[in-house]
Amino acid sequence: MKIKFLALKSSILIAVLGLLGFTSCGDDDDIHPEYGVKIVRDQQVKQQQAENDAIINENQNISETKN
Repeated sequence: MKIKFLALKSSILIAVLGLLGFTSCGDDDDIHPEYGVKIVRDQQVKQQQAENDAIINENQNISETKN
């Protein structure tokens, strides 16, 4: 009885994990980060740098208009 319970529990957990894994794959074109994927990290760094540059430029424009 104990073995059947453990087998049933394992099967349910495997099914849930499988469903969660497949639902994380979407139809969007975004590249999802994965460990060891250099391209994804480079893309994220470039995106963050573009956002930071926009903030810096906005702050410089504000300080120039005050002077």
